[in-house]
Amino acid sequence: MQREVIVRLDDVRDLSPRLEAIWRVLERNGAAVHLGAIPVDVTEPYAQDLLARADRSPVPVTVQQHGYRHVNHSSGKRKFEFDDERTFVEQRDDLQQGRDALIRLFGDRFDRVFVPPWDRCGAHGMRALAELGFAGISVIATSSAPDHPQVPKVLMTTDPVQWKPVAMHRPWDQTLREVQSTLDATGYAGIELHHEIMDDDAAQGLDWLLGQLHGVRYPTMREKAQRG
Repeated sequence: MQREVIVRLDDVRDLSPRLEAIWRVLERNGAAVHLGAIPVDVTEPYAQDLLARADRSPVPVTVQQHGYRHVNHSSGKRKFEFDDERTFVEQRDDLQQGRDALIRLFGDRFDRVFVPPWDRCGAHGMRALAELGFAGISVIATSSAPDHPQVPKVLMTTDPVQWKPVAMHRPWDQTLREVQSTLDATGYAGIELHHEIMDDDAAQGLDWLLGQLHGVRYPTMREKAQRG
C-alpha cells in the first residue's frame, strides 16, 4: 500500500520569516507546499513575493483559498466564517470574490481547493462551493462540514497544536506516533500547520517528524481531491 502525506499551511498572507522557515523544512523533506491564503489579506506585492519563491522551489507549490476575510460570523460559541446563519447568497458572493482574487493573483498555482477557517463549513457554504466549481474542501477529519457529492474532501488527520489553555505544540514524538498510526491504518495522513505560531523549536520538530516518515509520497491537494 502506497503511503501518502499532505501538509497544509493555514493563514498565509505574505512570505513571512516563519513561513519561509517552514517552507524550507518541507523542501528538505520533499513535501509539497500548500499555501492556504486569506484572499483579502494578500496584496499584489505579497502575491508576487510568494510566486517568485514558488518558482524557485524544487517541490510542487499550490495555493488554496483560506476563507475570504477569516472573520467569525457565528453567534454561537464555535467560530464560523461559513456557517448557516448567513444566507446562501452572502456566502456564495464572499467565496466568489475570494476565488476571483486568487485567480487574478496566483493564476494556475491556485488549485481551487477551499480551506474554511477553523475547519468548519455549513450546508450553504458547501452548496456554494459546488456551484462555483471548487475542486474540493480541506477540513480536519473531525469537522462537522457536511458531505457534498461535487466537493471532495481532503482530510487533515492531525493538528499538532494543543489550543487550550494556551496554544502550544504537543511533543513531536507524540504527534509522530499519531501520524504513523493513521498511516498504518489507512495509508494516508494529513497534517495541518499554523505557521504563525511556529517558533524555531516547532520548525525543528516538524523537520524531525517528516524525516521519520520513510517511503511516503507527498501528493498535492488537487491530486488527492481529483481521486476522491
